[in-house]
Amino acid sequence: ILDYELVSVSQFRILIGINMHLEFSMDGGQWTKSSKAQYNLRDGVARSTIQVYPKSWSAIYVPLDNVGMWNLRTEFWARQYLGQQFYLRVFTTSTSLRDEYPIPKNALLCGRASGRRTRPL
Repeated sequence: ILDYELVSVSQFRILIGINMHLEFSMDGGQWTKSSKAQYNLRDGVARSTIQVYPKSWSAIYVPLDNVGMWNLRTEFWARQYLGQQFYLRVFTTSTSLRDEYPIPKNALLCGRASGRRTRPL
């Protein structure tokens, strides 16, 4: 759920430009549990961006059917620079380069990842 209280339109890019089949809904005001009743669960569209209008919300459902890193980020550069994005990893025990490249040896790790070893390339 992307709930947006600001007065300008915001656009988010999902999965770094890959068009995915999304289940999608939007409305004005604040999102509540009863908002789930109007979700489009039948004929989702293929798209890579989603708009969130002022004082509105947008809900997305993305089937994470590929392992690896997924990204959702704002398209507004100043907010992206300040970190308005997140990464989600779909984990697998496989180490195949077909699914996901390993973290480079020179990657800077922070938070819970700091102090961990990276896999060699």
